[in-house]
Amino acid sequence: MNKTSIIISSVLVGSAIGYYIGIVGEFSRPGSVLVVLQGAALGYVFGIVLFSKKYGALIWSCAILLVALFVDWLAGSTVNMSNKLAFATAGLLIGWNFWLFRKQVLLGGLFIGIIGFIWGLNYGHGFGYVQLEPGILNALLLSIQGCVAGMVLGRLYVDLFTKGL
Repeated sequence: MNKTSIIISSVLVGSAIGYYIGIVGEFSRPGSVLVVLQGAALGYVFGIVLFSKKYGALIWSCAILLVALFVDWLAGSTVNMSNKLAFATAGLLIGWNFWLFRKQVLLGGLFIGIIGFIWGLNYGHGFGYVQLEPGILNALLLSIQGCVAGMVLGRLYVDLFTKGL
């Protein structure tokens, strides 16, 4: 199969997954459109990973998805699948050539994770469907989510300066 057909089929499958989550989650119309776009983004990145045979990114995606499920479980929230689509896409982005840029990606995750910890000590945050008050549990969970977001930002930063605009 060529690159275009793999990516198009992955985007269609991702969009179908997003549509299903939008229907089951009983989102409003704009929310459903957003979830379908999140599914399409996941499918696009997944198709590129499959075509490039970067299977380590799939392992990262599963690991980040498990971390997101653990954070929601620890916070006492039910599963918010829209959030999980975003974390699965983040895992694919982090895992893309991770070993080559591991220092920069981990440094970005550490930096944003520390900011998330400080933020969680001072301000409340919602995890899925639960709003946690400021405290140590909120700070730990927010630092984990911040670490994932920082790793994505670190990865995008590395891509920007190695490939250019």
